[in-house]
Amino acid sequence: MSVYTEVGRDELIAFIGEYAVGNLIDYQGISAGIENTNYFVTTDQGEFVLTLFEQHEFAELDYFLEVMTFFFKHGIPSAHPAEDKQGNYLKSLCGRPAALVMRLAGHTVDQLATLGQCEAIGDMLAQMHLVGEKFKHRRATQRGADWRESMAETLLPHMSAEQ
Repeated sequence: MSVYTEVGRDELIAFIGEYAVGNLIDYQGISAGIENTNYFVTTDQGEFVLTLFEQHEFAELDYFLEVMTFFFKHGIPSAHPAEDKQGNYLKSLCGRPAALVMRLAGHTVDQLATLGQCEAIGDMLAQMHLVGEKFKHRRATQRGADWRESMAETLLPHMSAEQ
C-alpha cells in the first residue's frame, strides 16, 4: 500500500477547512503509487486527491503545481490544484508538504496499452509540448546526465558483463 503517512479524520477536516471545497464526506487511501501518500477525498462540493509529498521539500514543489495549473488553464486535462482561502496551492499536513487537487475521471490501467491508447497519449503529449512552449518557468532536471552517470556507477558493480 502506498499510504506512508496516516491522516486522521480530524486532521483532514481541519486541513480542508482552509479551502472553499465544502465539508468532508469521506476519504480513503490510494494503494497505487510508489513515492507519495495519496488519498481520495470526497466533500459535499466535489472529489479531490490529497497528496502528501514524502520525499520533496516545499521549495521544489511550487514549480510542479504551477505546471499543473498552467496546463489546466490552457485546456489540457490536468489535475488542477485547489487554492486555499489565501490563494496557496501548497500547505503542510502531518509534517509533510501537501496539495489538494481536483480528481480527474478515470482509473488505473493494469494491462498493456492498446494502439488507440498509445495514439491518444501521443496526441496529448503533442498538445502539451505546443502549449508548454508558453510556460515561462524553468528548472534543471533532477534526472539529467549527472544523475544517470551516478546511477550507472551504483548499478554496474551489481551487474554481470552480459547485462
